[in-house]
Amino acid sequence: MMIGGDFNSPPESKTYDAMVLAGFVDVRTLSEENIAVDNYSHTTNDWYGGQDSTIDHVWIYPGTDSSYYFGKKSNDVLSVKHVTILCCIGMDSNSSERTASDHLMVIVKYGF
Repeated sequence: MMIGGDFNSPPESKTYDAMVLAGFVDVRTLSEENIAVDNYSHTTNDWYGGQDSTIDHVWIYPGTDSSYYFGKKSNDVLSVKHVTILCCIGMDSNSSERTASDHLMVIVKYGF
């Protein structure tokens, strides 16, 4: 099972901890890129002037597959990227700076 979206909760939050305790694994911990979760870029932008943070997550529930447990790497997750999606290009002079959302898209590349 896979769940992804805006959890409004950074990795140091109770919500993040609850997901881990329920058996879900943050795909960033499984990526072959070998980057610590805290070292990924933020997933929000400064639309509202607030501090940017990593509050969007993609989770895998491995069930009984022990190869995913305890932060072990899996060859299935090749990379995780936080990507700005631009919108409105060409509509006005500021259009190249506009984004489609106040969040960055979390893109996970899997090797099947």
